[in-house]
Amino acid sequence: MKYRNFIIKHGDIVRKHSAYTARGELESTGISGLSGHTHRLSAHYLSNEGGNYVWYEIGCLCKKNQEYMQGKSPNWQQGFAFGCFKKGSAKYNIHLVNIVNGKALFMENEFSGNSKD
Repeated sequence: MKYRNFIIKHGDIVRKHSAYTARGELESTGISGLSGHTHRLSAHYLSNEGGNYVWYEIGCLCKKNQEYMQGKSPNWQQGFAFGCFKKGSAKYNIHLVNIVNGKALFMENEFSGNSKD
């Protein structure tokens, strides 16, 4: 999905390290956006003559101990992203929120769910 020159997609690039994937997505699309394919949290920023760009990897909300991952410790981070777009403008702000031991901390507020690693 493209919204105001910002791409929101599942993603199809996977690199060894989290921000490497974000960089790959940014290089592939040429504009800012976010994806969740890798189940990692990161951001890669780029500034050039065309402007300022960023790509976000938004983590996952799934359990990290999936049956198909037995014996492996995946390089995944539980988390999510949320953001806002200024009405009538190209300005936006995206926030990444890390979940640790089933709890997320944002702006001094702690949130918890029923899911565990």
